[in-house]
Amino acid sequence: GTGDLRVRCGACLGDARAEGGAACLGAGPASGGWGASALLGAGGLGYALSWMFAAFRAPALGTTGAAKESLKWLSMPSGAALMIGALLSLGFVVSELFLRSRQRPAKPATGGSVP
Repeated sequence: GTGDLRVRCGACLGDARAEGGAACLGAGPASGGWGASALLGAGGLGYALSWMFAAFRAPALGTTGAAKESLKWLSMPSGAALMIGALLSLGFVVSELFLRSRQRPAKPATGGSVP
């Protein structure tokens, strides 16, 4: 529940809500979380666009295979960025949940209520 999150994250709870949980997962600029986020976002956008452009090109090129082949320059780097970003994000989550929580003691919960 929310009480567990407060005990685990301590004082960063307010920041975590403001930043979509990034502060609690250690995904700040110092840990490389922004790079993983950028790779994930750019890769997802590029890969989706490559499929959309392939759909538009298919009638003119005659086959979907030719359309996909003509857009390899977009789909291959985008797919790689998407996979690298996803693996980095998963690594940050696993690191924070299973490795770092054992290295430092939990901070005591601060006063106040959490809506």
